[in-house]
Amino acid sequence: LLLEPQRTNLITYSEDFSEWVLTNVVLTQNTIAAPDGLTTADKIAATSVLSQHRVNFTSTNSSGATTFSFFAKSAEYNSCWARIGSNTAYFDLENGLTTVNSGITSSIVDFGNGWYRCILTKTSSGGNEICRINLTTAYTDASDFIGDNTSGIYIWGAQHEAGSYATSYIPTNGTSVTRN
Repeated sequence: LLLEPQRTNLITYSEDFSEWVLTNVVLTQNTIAAPDGLTTADKIAATSVLSQHRVNFTSTNSSGATTFSFFAKSAEYNSCWARIGSNTAYFDLENGLTTVNSGITSSIVDFGNGWYRCILTKTSSGGNEICRINLTTAYTDASDFIGDNTSGIYIWGAQHEAGSYATSYIPTNGTSVTRN
C-alpha cells in the first residue's frame, strides 16, 4: 500500500526538455529507455563552446521546503551537477554519490539499469526557483569546459514540488499536475 501526500509537479514539461532553456547543449530526444521502460529519455551533450552546458526551467513555489528531482544516467560523462535556486549539488552517476554546498541537502537513488534519481531539497523564501541540470566532465567540478557536441548524459522525469522530500514521479506535459 503506497500512501503519499498530495503533491504538485511544478515543472510543466517533465520529460520534454526542448521546452526548457538550453544553454550550450545539443538535445537529442527519445534516445533510450527511461526508468518507466519507454523510449522517452533525452540526451544532453556539451557543445564545443568554453562555458557551462546546462538545461534549466523556472517554476514558482511558495515559501518553505522545496524539492527538485530528476533521473539521470551516464553516457560519455559519468557525473552532473544541479541547482535549485543558487544552491548546488553534485551527482556521481557511476558510483551513486552526491555532495552539496551549504543550505541544501541531496540524495541519489539507484533505479537500476544505470539510472539514478537525483534529489535536491532546500528552504525557499517563495517566488521563482530555477531548476538546473549541468554537465560536467568530473564529479564535484563546476568549471566551464569545451565539449565535443556528442558527449553528455541522459535525463528524464524532472520534478519540482513543495515539500521536504521527493515523492513518486508525477509526469507533466504542458501544465503542472497534482497527484491527490
